[in-house]
Amino acid sequence: MTAPAWTKYVGLPYRLGADPEDGKATDCIRLVLRVLAMGGYHPPLIERDWYGHLARRDIKPIMDDWFRLTEQTYGPEEYAMTLLPGEGDFSIAIVVNNGLLMLRRATGVTWAPLTSLPMMNYRRLING
Repeated sequence: MTAPAWTKYVGLPYRLGADPEDGKATDCIRLVLRVLAMGGYHPPLIERDWYGHLARRDIKPIMDDWFRLTEQTYGPEEYAMTLLPGEGDFSIAIVVNNGLLMLRRATGVTWAPLTSLPMMNYRRLING
């Protein structure tokens, strides 16, 4: 049995602006966008402003985009996303294979089964 393509990202460390395709590091935005593309979705292009906002810890414009580009789900579903609180910011995680693929600065990319996680608020890409 072949492992899902997204598993190649597990273990990558965090680095703002990094693309996981190079196999060296990633950030949560690029990680989620790559996984959505693997699932056949057409996520929006990254706004260069997002990284400037993140560097200034000004997340309001990003949150505005989050609510504009996604819609509420009624529980986890494949390729649904959730926001995980962080130290003064957040990270975006995605549901794949009945688990959550997530990125934390301290641990890098990890996957955990949904049954081991608390209830969260999930959203799906609109017109993805």
